[in-house]
Amino acid sequence: NLKLKYPFKKRLTKQELRSVKLFWGGEFSYYKKSNICYEFYKHFGIVDSSLVANDVYAEAERVLNPFRYSLFLQHKCCLKYLIPKEHRPQTIIQNIDGHYMDNEDNIISKEEAIKIAKTYKAFFIKMSIDSGSGRGIMKVETHKDDIEEIFNTYIKDFICQVPLEEHYTLSRFNDSCINTIRVLSLNINDN
Repeated sequence: NLKLKYPFKKRLTKQELRSVKLFWGGEFSYYKKSNICYEFYKHFGIVDSSLVANDVYAEAERVLNPFRYSLFLQHKCCLKYLIPKEHRPQTIIQNIDGHYMDNEDNIISKEEAIKIAKTYKAFFIKMSIDSGSGRGIMKVETHKDDIEEIFNTYIKDFICQVPLEEHYTLSRFNDSCINTIRVLSLNINDN
């Protein structure tokens, strides 16, 4: 076993160890493995036995959010059942397991899908599963791109959506994409 040295670590006192052990139920199996997390927290001045250590969190997440249910939530064509229309891009065409559908979930032919897509000046096409970090996204401009060829390339499980227009306050940072804001909270000394 290789012992790693952690630069951000302060040993817990016996009282702090006792507090963690009591909070998590005495001989709670994660208590011993989790000490390093509490030592990490202590390095930054946080001594709180009620904080959830990483290994406990990972196990709880696995149990409370079974992976088999996450697959439904990963399919972009199903997000319309969870996200209100006003909070997502407008869908033009969707393809679920090789079946084309319009934006009202009516099954249509590939030819009808192409005809509908051509009524838009531009749209984005992206894989509806196994995607992320911008992989497989393409901007289609109907006056110059061959839509049938693009659909033949994507084959199945994709979605076509109208481009979003971002407000200037965000687009000024990078106007070639939709910018996102990620909020990170930092708690130092209860502030």
